[in-house]
Order: sequence, then structure tokens, then C-alpha cells
Amino acid sequence: MIAGLAQRILAPALGLGLAVAMLLAGWQWREAVAARGEVDKIGRTFAEYRETQERQAREALAAEAAKAARTAKLQQEARDAEYLARLAAQADADRLRAGAGQLQRYAQDLATSLRDRARDPAASSSSPAAGPADDLSAILFGRLDEAAEGVVLFADASRRAGQLCQRSYEALTP
Repeated sequence: MIAGLAQRILAPALGLGLAVAMLLAGWQWREAVAARGEVDKIGRTFAEYRETQERQAREALAAEAAKAARTAKLQQEARDAEYLARLAAQADADRLRAGAGQLQRYAQDLATSLRDRARDPAASSSSPAAGPADDLSAILFGRLDEAAEGVVLFADASRRAGQLCQRSYEALTP
């Protein structure tokens, strides 16, 4: 009788307990599926965010590389322009020296001619005697010419250096 009573009380309680356990397991399973969906959604969102960040980093690196290449190109162009200007200035200076040399030879020849005429007794008496003043003027003329050449070369080199500096600065600033 106790066994029958226990069977009558325990069987429905066991069935009820089993139903509650199944209900709880189903609820936990549904929660796990929902949580997994949320995790997957967060994972996809994070993956998209990471891809976006990586793409933006690649684009930023490419932009920086392009900017650096442009800056390097502009600076090289500035150096090349300065080099060509220096070559042209050197050619001009060589022509200037050649012309100055011819002019100095002419001045020396003129001074020699004046000196020779001053010593020539057959020269007319109306012309003044040439002397050290003519030699001094030829020497001064030569020195002035050399000084002018130095000033011109310095000014030209300063101008080229200033232009190179300006072009380099412009290459570095947007």
C-alpha cells in the first residue's frame, strides 16, 4: 500500500519535475541560441569595423606615400633646376672671364702704347706725357673688373640658393 501510494504521488511529481526540467532546458537552449545570434551579430559588426579600420589605414598609408613621393619629386626638381642654373651661371662666368681677359689685354695694350708714345721723341709735343698714371688706371681697371666678377658670382649664387630654398619649402608645405 505504501508502494502504491508512493507510486501515485511520485509518478505525477516525477512527470511534473521532468516537464519542468524540459521546460527549463528548452528555455536555456532558446537563450543560448539567442545569445549565439547576438555574439555572431557582434562578431560580424566587429569584423566589419576591423575591416573598415584596416582599409582606412591602408588608404592613409597610400596617401602618405603619395604625398612623400610628390614632395621628394618636387625637391628633386628644385635641386635639378638649381644644378642647371648653376651650370648656366658657370658658362656665363666663363664667358665673362674670357671677355674680361680680352678687355684687360686691351687696357694693357693701350697703357703700353701710351707709355711707348711718351718715350718716343718723335711724338708730337702737344700730347701730354704718359706715365705712371696710365699704368695705374690699367691696374685699377683690372682690379675693378675682378671685383665686379666676384660680386656678380656671389649675387648669382645667392639668388640660386634662395630659389632652391624657396622651392624646397614649397615642396614641403601643402
